[in-house]
Amino acid sequence: MRSNALKKCGAIAVMAATLVLTVEAAVLTTITVDGDMSDWGAVLSDPLQTSFDGPGGTLPDLDAPVQSTGRDLSTFAWTYDSSYFYLYTRRVGSAKNRQMFWYYLDFNSDGLMSTGELVFHVSWWGKTRKTDTYLYQYNAAAPGGDPLADAMGRADGWTMPGQITGGTLLEQVRGGSTSGIEMEARIAWSQIGVLPGTPFLFHTASSNSSNLPTQIDDNMGGPGGLLGSTFLAGVIIQPDRSRTILSAGTASLAHTIINTGQGTDIFNLAHGSSGDFAPSTVSYYQDLDGDGLPGPGDIALTDTDGDGSVDTGPMATGIPFNLLVVITAPGGLSQSDQALVTITASSSASPLTTDSVLDTLTVSTADMTLVKSVNTASTVPGKLLTYTVVYTSAGSTDAYNSVIIDPVPASTAYVSGSAVGPGTIIEFSHDGGISYDGLETAPVTHIRWTITTPLAPGDSGTLSFQTLVP
Repeated sequence: MRSNALKKCGAIAVMAATLVLTVEAAVLTTITVDGDMSDWGAVLSDPLQTSFDGPGGTLPDLDAPVQSTGRDLSTFAWTYDSSYFYLYTRRVGSAKNRQMFWYYLDFNSDGLMSTGELVFHVSWWGKTRKTDTYLYQYNAAAPGGDPLADAMGRADGWTMPGQITGGTLLEQVRGGSTSGIEMEARIAWSQIGVLPGTPFLFHTASSNSSNLPTQIDDNMGGPGGLLGSTFLAGVIIQPDRSRTILSAGTASLAHTIINTGQGTDIFNLAHGSSGDFAPSTVSYYQDLDGDGLPGPGDIALTDTDGDGSVDTGPMATGIPFNLLVVITAPGGLSQSDQALVTITASSSASPLTTDSVLDTLTVSTADMTLVKSVNTASTVPGKLLTYTVVYTSAGSTDAYNSVIIDPVPASTAYVSGSAVGPGTIIEFSHDGGISYDGLETAPVTHIRWTITTPLAPGDSGTLSFQTLVP
């Protein structure tokens, strides 16, 4: 077992740990566009590729009331193979006459439909099951492009304000089901002009004519009523950790996050806990030097994309991110009290894509004794004073990442280069112990030694530094 000791003049011991894995696997399959929906079964079971307007009866339809059940969107799903991108659409009720369905495709994934971007269209006759597909170009209402979703990220209830131009007929098939409420369609990657599997954002709408946006009746997007995306996200966060912690102490847990998705992504961070106690605080840092210890160069993580969650910031595919999770335990805990803390990383591009680690914190009686001495009591100006600190691990378990902080005595000046401590990282404060760096620039007010190896009960060591009496 490992633990931390915390003392002033003193020792402060901090703990360290890590995170685990999730990769999104899409259901990619070939669909025969013939009105038989049986080949959509596996896709419709995937919560990342299937969305519901409302969605799924658990939230209100933000476009309600829709004028016709034949245009009242219910479900949308997607899949693809090396030749085609396939779309599945379900509506609330059948309509014998033609109804129109529009799929706005944002292939630069900037969240905007700019003039010239593509709109896939399906004209669907419920009675005959006939489906004619077309490809249009979008004509944006705003010079810089129109958002695919509202300020809350919702495609449901959001009508695209632009118009359409062009209209190239792609194919005429019977893609409607015999029930009149399900429809399937496809568009070749070559017709779009991108490589197979290229991810994009999308927005779905229905209307009773091509007079857009005036005649649009209903809107939807991806899961949760949000903007739709075919981006295949993935994340690995590892490994699980088990540490000991003092009552009112701190544990630092080092984790690695890897973006395994198709492109750059941002991963939101959150925690939950169960057991005998809950953490007082949980903070997140980027561990720039990867040493698993809090340091002056480590960066406190914030909400970089304004969605209300602390996140990693943009991460490229395959590049490891060193995450340091700093957990503080409340006071008043008893020996062997335990907390199970779950750290979760979730994709901003695909919020259902997550991975978690389970960190186990056990309260321990790890402790440390310190004996400080000086070579002389003389305070004669010009006198060189040598201070020595002998530390001993006095607890019942290993002390892990122990930190010892000692103030430079008042009315003396630290002698640059004099601080020593085998097996430690030495840092200096110039502001009364508020912050630390590796520089010995005057004034040095405090010295911090971080012991880099665990201390078993009874282990000891010696630290020293010198000051000069002015």
